Amino acid sequence: MGIGLLVDGGGEDLYRAFAHAQGFGFVSSFGALLDADGNDAYGLPVEPVLFYSPQQPGAANNSLGQSSAFGWRRDATGTHLGGGIALLRDRAGDDTYNGSVFVQGVSYWMGLGVLADADGDDRYNGLFYAQGATAHFGVAAFLEGGGNDTYNADVPPIHSAIGLAHDFSVTVFVEDGGDDTYFGPDRSIGASKCHGLGVFVDNGGDDHYEAAHERAIGWATDYDWAEDVCGDSDTTPSYGFFVDAEGTDTYVKPDGAPGYGDGMLWIPDDPVDATALEYMGGLDRDGGATWLWAYGAEHTLR
Repeated sequence: MGIGLLVDGGGEDLYRAFAHAQGFGFVSSFGALLDADGNDAYGLPVEPVLFYSPQQPGAANNSLGQSSAFGWRRDATGTHLGGGIALLRDRAGDDTYNGSVFVQGVSYWMGLGVLADADGDDRYNGLFYAQGATAHFGVAAFLEGGGNDTYNADVPPIHSAIGLAHDFSVTVFVEDGGDDTYFGPDRSIGASKCHGLGVFVDNGGDDHYEAAHERAIGWATDYDWAEDVCGDSDTTPSYGFFVDAEGTDTYVKPDGAPGYGDGMLWIPDDPVDATALEYMGGLDRDGGATWLWAYGAEHTLR
């Protein structure tokens, strides 16, 4: 329930910690890192493992940093406390962000996490819940102002990244320009599950998209396929939308992925539950009209 600020006026800086750093907002608190300029490096290592991660037990740290907002959810006494606000703002420079679990514009349990990098050729790496991702009533925004940026090229991601919303959460990922390269895991690049809203927008440049799983690039399901833990909803849909607004783009598709590509509009076909409230799809727009699309119980294009 406090305020923590780190303000740096410029220079090439190195930020290192294991967890709870570089913009971390815990219960009812505000944590921000503001860097004005320079080629900076932000590091939250995967190992040695000092902080337990439910998503990667014994294999990776629960970083909770680089603009990570976190709430206290369902402890042994039944206590629930909403998360705080986390901000990482880097105005310029060719920056590198390396993290583990819960990093780079993420939120858990009623928090708000924002990463806003204004300019430069930046590199982002994260394993799980990274680069604009939310879980359990969280809100997050990942805002990249420009430059030729690269996502998850150095360390293979595992799950839930680049515009993913889970369990009544909202995530917005906006990349404003440049020739960008994206490597996304399962549930990434404009995706949601369990009644979330995940939106991915790239506004320009010749971009490369590569997804390791079909559940990516404009995908939504109203439950967890593996465990069916969320349950169907008759009132709250899941939304997963992808938009590339301009440029000549390349796509590498995994087996079973929908027919997406440069200059196309696509709506994934749901192979499991034809009655689910799932609204999803993608648009790669080289020019011409702007589309609004939805995929739901009637399987109609609107």
